[in-house]
Amino acid sequence: MNILFVTGLFAKENASISGMPNYIYKTVTALEQRGHNAYILTADDKSCSWKYKGVAVYSVKIFPRLRGFAWLSFGLQSIIRDAFLQRKLRRLVEELNIDMIQYTGWFGVGCLHSAKVGVPAVMRMSSYARVQLISAFTPKQIDVISRMERWASRNMDAIFAPSRVIANGFAQDIHREVKVIETPFQLEIDPKDWDYSVYNKKLKGKKYFLFFGRLSPDKGILTIARSLYSILCKHEDIFFVFAGDLFSIDGRDILDMFRDYGKEHIERILYLGSLQKEKLYPIVSEACAVLIPSLMDNLPNSCMEAMYLRKIVIGTKGTSLDQLIQDQVSGLLIEADNDEMLVDQMNMILEMPAENIKDLGDNAHERILRLRPENTVRELEEFYQSVRNTYVG
Repeated sequence: MNILFVTGLFAKENASISGMPNYIYKTVTALEQRGHNAYILTADDKSCSWKYKGVAVYSVKIFPRLRGFAWLSFGLQSIIRDAFLQRKLRRLVEELNIDMIQYTGWFGVGCLHSAKVGVPAVMRMSSYARVQLISAFTPKQIDVISRMERWASRNMDAIFAPSRVIANGFAQDIHREVKVIETPFQLEIDPKDWDYSVYNKKLKGKKYFLFFGRLSPDKGILTIARSLYSILCKHEDIFFVFAGDLFSIDGRDILDMFRDYGKEHIERILYLGSLQKEKLYPIVSEACAVLIPSLMDNLPNSCMEAMYLRKIVIGTKGTSLDQLIQDQVSGLLIEADNDEMLVDQMNMILEMPAENIKDLGDNAHERILRLRPENTVRELEEFYQSVRNTYVG
């Protein structure tokens, strides 16, 4: 098949990617390894065709982000973006003889898709604002984004999501089936190519809990902040390490909030910035545990990376993390937004016998092996074929 992935966001040249762009890249490369031709169409600040690590990308220039429309700008921006994407999409469908279109389901991408294109279209719900992003935007913004996502879904021949929590929430709102197809996983950097420079300079010999990813409210960063003081007071040799992009919370810098919560122990709270994978993986592999107390999530890659590297992940129930983690078997689960439970679980890990830690790590690794691309992409191929078999144009 010739498959076109359409997204509102992708990479910048050879920059490191995560989240939804990373899913697209992994899936495209896995499909190509199985004999398909896959291409990416994305919104950007210039129009051009280029390659990201060998993958063909077509970028469409979109007008600068709208200003002065407050919450309404989310909807207007989605419509404008889609108008430009659709114009390029129609050309690519003919030029590349496209058999299948996959939209990202991200902030209303696909809202202007038309059956007149003459090719079946599916949507992967990379996010659903009303379920996943309620802590990241205002209620009016959430309402507009969610409406755009539901609007886009009406144009699709079929829809799927990586997690049951997103699939069930979206299916209930659009009154149609949303299939669950889990995200493929493959460690991006071979251990022989890891770069230990940051670890050796800042963390070697230290015991630490780690959070890596987007430091934003929906990732449970405030839950971690509220737990800092209890652990730092009780365990004088323990550090907290954070790596990833910073967000503000209610206008306040997150690092300032860490300083407030850490009080006199602030020197044992370390922020490393956003790291390339080859520098990040050694830090993950040496952590006491990885903290992902998300308020809501969608099978995050950070969880899969940590589990693959045999780390204990402390995740949250009912947020999609429990789809990956079996409590007390392949990781630990707490209630969302419960810093007291998080403190209890961290204390338990610090007192846990080495053989128990090893068992949890080995079980976590085995769970992620089930997400190898040859398994998940085969399921995606079968999904595509079922859509093509029922497509009437």
